[in-house]
Amino acid sequence: MIIDIHTHIFNQDWTAPIFWEELSKFPSTLYRKTRKAEKKIERRRVDILWDPGGEALIQEMDRAGIDRSVLFGLDWGLALGEPPVSIEEQNQKIAEIALRFPERMAFFLSVDPRRKNVFDLLKRGKEEWGMKGVKMHPTSGFYPNDQQFYPVYEKISDWGVPILFHTGVILPPLRSKYSRPIYLDDILVDFPSLNLIAAHLGTGWWEELAFMATRRPNLFMDISGWQQIAWQHPEEFCRILRRILDIAGAEAVLFGSDSPAYRGLPLIQIEDWVKLIQELPNRSSGEIKFQQSEIEAIMGKNASLLLNLGEGESK
Repeated sequence: MIIDIHTHIFNQDWTAPIFWEELSKFPSTLYRKTRKAEKKIERRRVDILWDPGGEALIQEMDRAGIDRSVLFGLDWGLALGEPPVSIEEQNQKIAEIALRFPERMAFFLSVDPRRKNVFDLLKRGKEEWGMKGVKMHPTSGFYPNDQQFYPVYEKISDWGVPILFHTGVILPPLRSKYSRPIYLDDILVDFPSLNLIAAHLGTGWWEELAFMATRRPNLFMDISGWQQIAWQHPEEFCRILRRILDIAGAEAVLFGSDSPAYRGLPLIQIEDWVKLIQELPNRSSGEIKFQQSEIEAIMGKNASLLLNLGEGESK
């Protein structure tokens, strides 16, 4: 069983044009250390990322052998300007996609907790759209441990679903300073029954995140977005992942892809990403070794328990 805890549905009118502009330059950012100075990296076409009905994602899942994916949008409206399609309509459309493929997809509601209608959106997500969790993106301009959001966290905790927070770096004009893992610590302490997922292993703050998990049993982390390091520097990726597992334990780590953010790039594709993680026990060498039980936990068992997926749902 393979569960991808971190996937998106992208469409042109769902976020401000500046996001697509920055995402089109993403290849240059990824390869700036390896390209020749005189070589210009072409911008990526962003229209290949748009997937109105989720069919492209299903095809990726089939190629990669992924059983289930968690879908969510990106609520950056208060930071980048409100897009033509409201965040309420985006959430509803993503929920409808998940409901079209109930054995393959699960829906997380994406919402900025500063929104005046945040409780209405959460209620619709829970009562109408079948949300399995909530996604928040602090890089839009808020520190997640601000106590003004505690009533929101209390409601989500009462429902027994997790919150997935972006942690780590982000494309401009969004700001990475809001997404350091330590800002989740107050929430973890004050809401011990609320499970939090820190996306992207906190990128540069991965060690801070791993050590937090040793004292916070309600903290999980996903490996989405690490394809670049795994592709360019596989030994470094294995070293970091092994270190995280040694510190935090395999039960705290979840598989994720951040699809479709890497679609169309000459990085490892999603099927290669799955294969790389699955084959870590066979590729172990020297002091860096991975157990099959650890990889099985990361690839699906942990997410199945976290999302309360029944035996029938998780296949």
